[in-house]
Amino acid sequence: MAVKIYAIRHMPVDMSGICYGQSDVLAQAASAQVLCKIHQQLPCGFSLRTSVCRLYSSPLQRCVALAQALFPAQVLISDVRLQELNFGDWELQPWDAIERAQLDLWAQEPLAFCMPNGESFAQLIARVEQWLASCVSHEESEANNPLVAVTHAGVIRALAVICGGASVKQALNLKAPFASVHVFEYASSGKSH
Repeated sequence: MAVKIYAIRHMPVDMSGICYGQSDVLAQAASAQVLCKIHQQLPCGFSLRTSVCRLYSSPLQRCVALAQALFPAQVLISDVRLQELNFGDWELQPWDAIERAQLDLWAQEPLAFCMPNGESFAQLIARVEQWLASCVSHEESEANNPLVAVTHAGVIRALAVICGGASVKQALNLKAPFASVHVFEYASSGKSH
């Protein structure tokens, strides 16, 4: 059984040049114009009835705030598996302060490289796929209802690998601007796009 996923990236944060990953930093509030633009990319009715979609969010406030602004009447399910990549010791450090050799290792092995006291992209992919599988298996009666997930660029790139069949290189090059909507399809018996 396949389910459609609408993954929405959070609003911009004021962290230019800083590695913030799973740090719980504030984002800009979404204007009415931005909310309207996002809703135009979703199937008709998503914002009108609570039963049309299943709404998930990363627990980080930059995602929760956008999810609540988009769907104020909808039940919001917060899931830690939708958090950004855990950058470990790099969190809240300026990118130019991180040891160049470490960044080079990450560039050489983007799937397997594990941030010091953090996680690898492979681990991120595994937890996002676990979230997807649990959504489909535990809610089979609602499996025809799309999933909406307000989340992060790393999770969107993981979804591109899991659902879209993208290579790691393609996924890491995927543009995921703030407040952008990305549509995927996931089948519990296999991947589809």
